[in-house]
Parts: sequence; C-alpha cells; structure tokens
Amino acid sequence: MRLVADGDMRNVCVELAARRGREIVLSPLTMPTNAIHAVLVRTADIDYIVYERDTTWLHQQLLIAHELSHLICEHRGALDGAADTGAALLPDLDPEQVVDALGRGDYGPEQELEAETMATLLLERQRLLSDRQARSCRTHAMGQALGFEAPHR
Repeated sequence: MRLVADGDMRNVCVELAARRGREIVLSPLTMPTNAIHAVLVRTADIDYIVYERDTTWLHQQLLIAHELSHLICEHRGALDGAADTGAALLPDLDPEQVVDALGRGDYGPEQELEAETMATLLLERQRLLSDRQARSCRTHAMGQALGFEAPHR
C-alpha cells in the first residue's frame, strides 16, 4: 500500500478506500462515558470509523489505525446489536443499512492482537516515512546553504 509521508492516518484511509473500492468515512464523536474509544460500523457500501473526538491527535491516530487494521485484516464481528450500535453513534444512518458494528469487545483475542500489531506497523511505517521526508528536507536545506543545487524530492 502506498502511504503518504505525513504521519496522518486519514491519508491511509484514502489509499485503503481506493484499493478496496469502498468509501471509508471518519466520524469524530464525543463518545459516551465509560464507552470504548472507537467503533467500526459497516454498511453495504460504506465503512464508518467512529472515534473519540475529545482526545489527543496522537490517540486519534492510534484509534483510526486500529480500526483500519480490522478492515485490512478483514475481521468480522458478531451481528447482534449492530444496527442499534450504528444508530446510536450515527443517528443519520438508517439502522437497516448497518451490516456490522464492531467495538473492542466484539472481536476475539486473536483478532485484537492482529489488529494491534497491524496498527503498530501502520503507525511505524508512517513515522518512518515522515522521518525520512524530514531528513530529506533538512539535507536539502543544508545543501542549499552550502551552495549545492541538488534537486529536492
């Protein structure tokens, strides 16, 4: 998967949606107290990642990466209560359209471990790309300061 070197998981969503041919909609929301921090809600055509709005940017990146990892790994959860969960979190969504709604408790331990591992790899890959881009910019700036005319990539 081609990743944009900016460390932002929203760009990974765009790339993954294009690869899968399914729209991914990110929905920041103030989650109910004592609730999970993110949920994946699937309809026939669109995947929604609902995640905690009232947290740090870094925590949001982790939440998005985790839910994206469930999509990448093609995990499925229990269908019981999916429509209710989808309707509660996305009131404009027709409950009849919800085919799956997955929170942390809806996956088995193996799926959670796989999603956590994949999320870590996604975030690490983004960090490495960002670091490489930053080094490239610093190297370019140093070269310009020394009078070199090397092209910037």
